[in-house]
Amino acid sequence: MELAEFLEAVVTTEEGYFQLSVRNHDWKNHWYEWPTDLATIVEHASSSSDDTYFSAHLFKSKDAHKDNVLPSRTIPQDLDNADVSSLALAPTILVQTSPGRHQGFWVATTEFDDLNAHETLSKRLCYSIPLCDRSGWPPGHKFRVPGTLNKKYLNQQYPVTIIRATNKLYNVDELELLPPATSTATNVPDWFEPPADWPRQAILILEDVKDSISAKVYAEFHQDAPSQDRSASLFALETQLFRAGLSREEVYWVARHSPNDKFHADLRYNADRELAKDVLRAEITVKAVSTNIRELINDIRKRTKTLQAERRRTIYEIVLTAMQGEGDFVHVQDGRRYYIPRETGHPIEIEMASGHLHSLLDVKYALNATEPEHHYTMQSLMSYTEYLPETANVGTLSSYDYKSGTALIHTGRKDVYVVDKTGINITQNGQYNLLFPWDRIVEPFTPSLSTDIDWAQTLFDIPNILNMTPEEATCVLKVWLLFALLRDAATSRPILSFFGQPGSGKTSTARRLYAFFYGRHMDVSGATSPVNYDISTATLPFYVLDNLDTWEKWIPDRLAQSAGKSDILVRKLYTNQQTVRIKRQAMVCVTAHDPKFGRADVTDRMLILTLQRFSNMSLPFKDEGSLLNEVIANRNKLWGAVLLDLHRVLATPLPPTTDLQLRIQDFARLGEWIAIALNEQEVFRSAINSLQAAQRVFNLDEDHILITSLQQWLSKSGGSPKPKNQDDLYREVLSVVAPEDFKTFLMLYKNSSVFTKRISNLQDTLNTIMTVSFFIDKNGQRMWLIGEKDSDD
Repeated sequence: MELAEFLEAVVTTEEGYFQLSVRNHDWKNHWYEWPTDLATIVEHASSSSDDTYFSAHLFKSKDAHKDNVLPSRTIPQDLDNADVSSLALAPTILVQTSPGRHQGFWVATTEFDDLNAHETLSKRLCYSIPLCDRSGWPPGHKFRVPGTLNKKYLNQQYPVTIIRATNKLYNVDELELLPPATSTATNVPDWFEPPADWPRQAILILEDVKDSISAKVYAEFHQDAPSQDRSASLFALETQLFRAGLSREEVYWVARHSPNDKFHADLRYNADRELAKDVLRAEITVKAVSTNIRELINDIRKRTKTLQAERRRTIYEIVLTAMQGEGDFVHVQDGRRYYIPRETGHPIEIEMASGHLHSLLDVKYALNATEPEHHYTMQSLMSYTEYLPETANVGTLSSYDYKSGTALIHTGRKDVYVVDKTGINITQNGQYNLLFPWDRIVEPFTPSLSTDIDWAQTLFDIPNILNMTPEEATCVLKVWLLFALLRDAATSRPILSFFGQPGSGKTSTARRLYAFFYGRHMDVSGATSPVNYDISTATLPFYVLDNLDTWEKWIPDRLAQSAGKSDILVRKLYTNQQTVRIKRQAMVCVTAHDPKFGRADVTDRMLILTLQRFSNMSLPFKDEGSLLNEVIANRNKLWGAVLLDLHRVLATPLPPTTDLQLRIQDFARLGEWIAIALNEQEVFRSAINSLQAAQRVFNLDEDHILITSLQQWLSKSGGSPKPKNQDDLYREVLSVVAPEDFKTFLMLYKNSSVFTKRISNLQDTLNTIMTVSFFIDKNGQRMWLIGEKDSDD
């Protein structure tokens, strides 16, 4: 692998400032623009006659401070003396810097959520590798450049060489399975300042503890020449001194005066630092608090005199005990099984098809999926979790307990915000008998609770609204979003609907909402299939059907189901009869130019916002990219402002009733509560009237042939209501249908039964322009009374 190819593989940020550092006693830093200056970087590094270093992470400016590090997919590590043949996760690229010393570069499939997440995983990877440099995990750390020379030794120089390069990219989930950095040692820092002097001679310190160390180690200290294996002898001295009870500084001072102190004998610079790092490695080894489970399991495998079934059972019990110590097993009320590590809060499905669980057993417990012990442990973990009581529920983004008045908001990762009338607090995923599965495509957020941003204006700036005022539209959408976070208190949910001409901003508004809910990596989509619709509405809190202008026969049924609390019944994996009942979670939104749904009950559940082209209003057409970037850039502030408003709502008493009338009565009742808390009650009530009018207009437009035919029939019959059974009514109305509409009329209302059922569905809407009623005669037949509306009405 050439240097340019290597740099392109490990520098995974698209652009920024690249740092190349040259050292000959003093440091000299050079800055380049990436990727423009790649050829210059390669030329400079290749021609350098001194020790040359680089950072695999780019910077925002020509300043190598950690806060300037840009997002990256790469975790580099200075492996020092680590055994590279036994790493739990092999690096994507392995570089040898001198005999027995290496650098590793692990490349992930996606960028890390933020710099803190990157730093946390880098530290965990570092601490999971015995003898790895504990000071090299912070983002922006410098590493040697392949193809250059390592000149830090006094009597020898070594080429820095790439010895292995693979195409392996790691899912972030795999890296999160590594043990927490705190699990390898106690009270051991990443670095300490070695003493420049000591009040007692090293030989006297050693004499105090000579009875606590081996005779060989004691003798090697007093010999004139270094041992054949200086590294092993020095490390044995350090570890035995720690076990004898000496302090870190005392161990350093004795090691400094050992004939096996290779660092001061060989290094041109940094000998004090390198010896101090070696002392820390010895302390970590001595103070390790956990058994190496991978080694323990491998040892059990070698017990050939033990029955195979007993070996498998022992391995499973070790794994189960370790997992119980680090997390919680959860059996969900819908039958699903999860394990939640306390360190990450990331739910792992306990199922045979769970790739995350396969990786956990492989990375942490050396149980590869091809081995029988792996299969046995998987099955046993499933049985163990299945036996637990079904106590937990699964949430998506938010969950609301109306009895306690508590809302939980999932940030996308470990943290869950608890909002109630008393304030806003943070808990961990899995608490309150509720777990939120993670979706890697959903970008996490950290609410900024000290913000004055107008979140509704940023998300819902729609001055081109036609069927209500912009103020009413903003109020409706503001209430809708907070209602979405409290949707568990509602039996029915409205369908947010943006209708209008091309260029009116329908999709743009939906995309802003997607950016708010999901971050940068999800986009709206059209209607594909009922299966995809079911999956999306069961796993997402908000789902958009964009440009829904083509009739699909399954859509009205699915939209009607999404407006209520409906379940999706699916067969459980690897079973014949067992089923899993999954609840629909999503608040649904549709956008369309010329919508076609054909059902009044769907229309009655819509919050219809009709938009006109910006050009028709002489308004400037807003750049969609800028609008989305504004949401992304302020996402944490927006979420903070939303949570503050949610707290205001929960701190406001819920009115027992409302006189607002809407088919989605839950939205009217809870919406007025939200509006009261936001001091927008009158605007909301006015907006509800506008929404009802929009629903009636939409229904009338959808069935304009039926309505026109009824009006023509009334005009011809005199307008006075006369009892008609469905057959007579259908025949008389059919006789006055305009010739150009006749074929369409028959297609839509092919018989009297279909015809009168449609009138029944539209009765509320029809009563706004005529009078429609019915009664049952003595023969049990439904008789219709349809007449013209009085002018007084």
